[in-house]
Amino acid sequence: MVTPEYWQGKRVLVTGGAGFLGSNLCHALAGMGARVTALDAMVPDGGASTRNLEGAGVLLVR
Repeated sequence: MVTPEYWQGKRVLVTGGAGFLGSNLCHALAGMGARVTALDAMVPDGGASTRNLEGAGVLLVR
């Protein structure tokens, strides 16, 4: 298992980052010190929302 210290300062790209699973992964990684970029197509009715990433300090790319 990877320790939280492993993620300190690492750059991470999460695809589908504005959806339920992706946004939770973004929050977790950012909380461990990773520099997170979330990539999401923001498909209508797909469940993705910018609100899912509020407060995470994550860069969202659409």
